[in-house]
Amino acid sequence: MMALAPASPRVTSGAEDAAFAGTMKRLAPVLLLLSAAAALAAEPLAADVPKKSRGFSLETSTVTGGAVLRPKDHVDVIAVVTDPETSKQGTVLLLQNVVVLGNASPVTGEPRQLTLLLIPDEALLLAAAHQNGHLVVTLRNADDAHTLEGQTPVTVKNVIAGEPPRFLLKPTAKR
Repeated sequence: MMALAPASPRVTSGAEDAAFAGTMKRLAPVLLLLSAAAALAAEPLAADVPKKSRGFSLETSTVTGGAVLRPKDHVDVIAVVTDPETSKQGTVLLLQNVVVLGNASPVTGEPRQLTLLLIPDEALLLAAAHQNGHLVVTLRNADDAHTLEGQTPVTVKNVIAGEPPRFLLKPTAKR
């Protein structure tokens, strides 16, 4: 097999460079319109939301672990909240096996939005937790149907004592 010699760089004249720059300047509005048309032609995210479900969006800057997720990933949502009556902080596994619908910036320069597929009751729960605490999302295997039940909130005292939370593993149907 014969090796090919690397191509030598082509030397262009100033006139050729100016012509190329002029062409690109004339094409810029056309390219902008084409990219805008492609964005408008894309199917709306709502098409991925089944009936009786909701797409719940959060800024990824407010959610630990949210920036690296992709559509169709499965996550668990952990909430670190403070009880307003006792001022005690607790951590709970709030939602399990949630599907990611999207993770993108709606407009260039805007914060990224993590959109999760929820039922309305889960959306209400997540909204309350987001308003009164901090959220963490953990990536899970899409084929893992196990959920944890019978949990109790984990406190700093449990962490310091090295006491793991008590969970009952039960397989459940996939969403």
